[in-house]
Amino acid sequence: MVLFQAPSHRTYKLTAYGLAGFCFAYSLYNSNEVFRDPLVPRPYWQKALFGGICVVMSVMGTVFIARTGSLVKSIKAVKSNGQMRVLFTVQSMAPFKKPYRVEVSPGEIFFKRQITVSAEAAQRFEMEKVRLGRGIQEEIKFFKSPAKKLSYMGWQIFQSLRQVFTNEDFIVVQVAGRKTQFRVDSNGYVSDELLNFGRIVNMKMPLQR
Repeated sequence: MVLFQAPSHRTYKLTAYGLAGFCFAYSLYNSNEVFRDPLVPRPYWQKALFGGICVVMSVMGTVFIARTGSLVKSIKAVKSNGQMRVLFTVQSMAPFKKPYRVEVSPGEIFFKRQITVSAEAAQRFEMEKVRLGRGIQEEIKFFKSPAKKLSYMGWQIFQSLRQVFTNEDFIVVQVAGRKTQFRVDSNGYVSDELLNFGRIVNMKMPLQR
């Protein structure tokens, strides 16, 4: 039984790798230009300032790459030796490495971070028969609807940038006995049965007037 199916993270990962590459290239170029082969002699305070910026850019690049790991591709309920087990298929941080699998019992799953939605949004999702996000949509063909495809690609890039910077729309799942925290993208298909393992949505209370 499929409990969760993630959307395509191709644009998300390409965006994260692109940002990380820019950060590392910026850090490498400026460190070489300021410290190793300066065109113009610089005072000490400028060297210290550029050195701090290079360190920050390197850290940001590392964070962007780290956010491509531990992405849950799918969650399935399976039977193993007469007992129900939960099978996680997790994408690796390496670009071309195959996803790995983690099999646990339902009692070992803990939702460490939920997503917060308003009452109006929850009602809309319920009316659309989708608990979270937009669910799985059919792929739009470029030659059939080029304008629609380009618009959708632009929206995907914008959403990926937002997710990479803010880490929004991700539910953090902790498995007992493991340090790795798995991230579930709420924009994918979420089955009602997954809600039985714990609360994954926090209702945002309306402001009191």
